[in-house]
Amino acid sequence: MSKIIVAHSAGFCHGVKRAVEKVFTIANNDDARNTVTLGPVVHNPQVLEQLDSIGIASISDPSEAKGKNVVVRAHGITPQLRKDLRANDAKISDATCPDVGFVHGIVKKHATQGYATVVVGDKNHAEIKGVLGFSDGKGYAIDTIEEVKTLPELKKVCIVSQTTHQMSHFQSICNALIDRFGKDNCLIFDTICQSTKDRQNAVETLAEKVDIMVVIGGKNSANTHQLVNLSRSKGTDAVHVANLDDLNAIDLSPYARIGVTAGASTPNWMIKHVVLRIQHQQREKLSFFTRLLSHVWDFIRYTHIITGVAAGALSLTFCTLVNIPVSWKTFLVPVVFITGLYILNSILRIPFLKLNEPPKFVFYEKHKSLFKKCVCLCGITALALCIMLNTASALAMVSFVVFAFAIYKYGIPWKRTKVFKLWKIQKLPGSKDAVVLLAWIVPAFVIPLLGVHEPPFFLSIAVCTALAIPMVFIRSVANDTLEMHEDLMVGSETLPMAIGEDKVIRLIRVSAITASCLLILATSLGFVTPLGFVLLLPLWGNVWMTTKITSIPISLYLRFSDIVDLSFIFSALLITVLSRL
Repeated sequence: MSKIIVAHSAGFCHGVKRAVEKVFTIANNDDARNTVTLGPVVHNPQVLEQLDSIGIASISDPSEAKGKNVVVRAHGITPQLRKDLRANDAKISDATCPDVGFVHGIVKKHATQGYATVVVGDKNHAEIKGVLGFSDGKGYAIDTIEEVKTLPELKKVCIVSQTTHQMSHFQSICNALIDRFGKDNCLIFDTICQSTKDRQNAVETLAEKVDIMVVIGGKNSANTHQLVNLSRSKGTDAVHVANLDDLNAIDLSPYARIGVTAGASTPNWMIKHVVLRIQHQQREKLSFFTRLLSHVWDFIRYTHIITGVAAGALSLTFCTLVNIPVSWKTFLVPVVFITGLYILNSILRIPFLKLNEPPKFVFYEKHKSLFKKCVCLCGITALALCIMLNTASALAMVSFVVFAFAIYKYGIPWKRTKVFKLWKIQKLPGSKDAVVLLAWIVPAFVIPLLGVHEPPFFLSIAVCTALAIPMVFIRSVANDTLEMHEDLMVGSETLPMAIGEDKVIRLIRVSAITASCLLILATSLGFVTPLGFVLLLPLWGNVWMTTKITSIPISLYLRFSDIVDLSFIFSALLITVLSRL
C-alpha cells in the first residue's frame, strides 16, 4: 500500500472553526428554521449540505433577513450591510473571523487619515468586499503585478492582504506597489493570518517528501486553490478534491507516497473521509488473504466485539486485584452487555456515523434490522447470565437499563433559570460520559461483587472503582475530542465542546495522576495486590496518546478507542499470567 501522509496543519483554521461552531450551536439551541446565514458560512459543500439538512438557509440580500437570526460568516461584511440588516429587524450573530476584523480596523483607521486602501486578493471574494467597505470609498483590490499599473496616482497608500493569500505573491505585489508609489508613501500590513502561513509552510515541506498532493476543499475556495498551486510550484503533482466522488476519477496507484492537505474551510471529518477512501482503494490491490483478514477485522470493530471483550478484560483485571472469584458468567456479562449497548448506540447515531466513519455507516445501513436483533439477543443473554449468578445481579442490571432508557428517552431534571426542566442527555455536557462510566462499571465490577458471598474489604472496592473510572473516562472523552465537529453537527453536547479541548486534556492528566497516587498508596497498604502496578501501563499510555491525539495518523485498521480497548485486554492478560506464576 502507498504511504499516506497528512499535513500537520490542514483543515479548519481557527476563524472558520469558530464560525461553524457558532452557527451549529445556535441551530442546536434555538429554532434552526428562524436562523439564516448571510452568504454561505464557509466555502465547503459538505458543511453547507449539513446546515441545509437542519433547516439553516443561506440568503444573499438583507431584505430576506427580516425578523430572523442572521449569522455573519467568517469573511465579514461591510458596515452598510450591517446597517441594512438592522433596518430589517434582524438579530445579528457575528461570526466574523477575528483576523478579518483586525484588517477592518486597520483599513477604517487609515481611511480616516486620508489613506487609500489597496487590498491584495480576489476582488470577487466576500472577504475583500467586506474589507473595501471600510475604506471610505477609496479602496482598490488587485491580484496581479500587472494590475498595479491600472491604479490611479495615490500619495498615501495603506496595503493589506486577503487573510488567506499566498505569502510570496503578496510580497511580490507589495514590491511592485513600492516601485510605483515610493516606499515613503506605502504603509504595508502583513494581514495574512498565522493559520494560512502554517498551512502553506506545511504544504511546502510535505510537497518535497511526497509524489502527489491531494488537496481537499470546495471548488470556490481561494485558499484551497492556492495550496494546489503551491504544491505544483514545488514540482509535485497535485489534485484538487472537493468530494469523495472526485477520487473515483483519480488513479493514485502509481504513487508510493501520497500527501494530503486541506483548505481552511474543510472540516476534519472530510479529511478523514478522503484518507479512508484512499486507503480502501489501496486495500483492494492487496492479496485475497490479506483483504479477507482486513474484512474480518472490520466486522469485529464495527460490531464492537473488541469493546465488549475489553470490558470483560477490565472486569477480570479488577476482580483479580481484589481476589474476587472470576467465573465464565461474570466475564461474559460485561462482554455481551457492552457489545449490545455499543451496537445500539451505533444504530441510534447513524447520522453521526455518516460524518465520522462512512464505511461503518454503510455497514449499519445495510444490516440495520439484523443489528437490532443482535441488541435484543445481547440484552436477553446478559440478563440470563445475571439471573444465573443471583437475584441481586439481575436487579442491578435491570435497574441500570431502566435508568439509562429513561434519561435517554425523557431527559434529566436540570435546573435552568427558575424552573426544573427535562434536558435530553445529548444536550447536557458530560452526561454521556457519566452514563458510559456507569455502563462499564455496573456489569464489569458491580455485578461480580454481587455474585460473591463474602465481599472484599470496602476500601479495596473503593480503590478499584476509583481506578476504573479514569481509565474508562479517558477512553470516552478522548474519543469525544476527536469527534467534536461531528457531535456538533448532529446536535450532541459533549464535555470537550462545553469546556474546550485543552481543559479536557488537563482533566485527563489530573485524573490519571490521582489514580496513580491512589494505586501506589492502596498497593503499599495491601488493599490491592502488587499486580495493580500493571495498570499504570495502559493508564499512562492512553494519557500520552491524548496529548498526541490530533497528530496520530488516520488508520484504516485502528482508531483511538481500538488502541485503548487493546490496552485493557493486554493488561488483563498480563495480570492473569503474572497472578499464576
